[in-house]
Amino acid sequence: MFNKNSLYISICIYLIIAVSILYYKPSFIFSDKGKKKLKTFGTGSKKNKSIFPLWFILFIIGIFIYVFISCVFSRNTDITSI
Repeated sequence: MFNKNSLYISICIYLIIAVSILYYKPSFIFSDKGKKKLKTFGTGSKKNKSIFPLWFILFIIGIFIYVFISCVFSRNTDITSI
């Protein structure tokens, strides 16, 4: 279940995605026009709140990347062991 190669590849892909999100600064994560301030978690009428803050998006992306890479590596090892 736990493969070091899949963990390292998952971390590399995660870091690339995290850096690209911070570089491009999408408007659904950043609040002001200069895009220097992150939106906070919550709902309401204020424009500086979001139900998808940066920490939540990165957490979900990290889980999906690791599960996907682990599935790919487990298939490759099953095929080569036959």
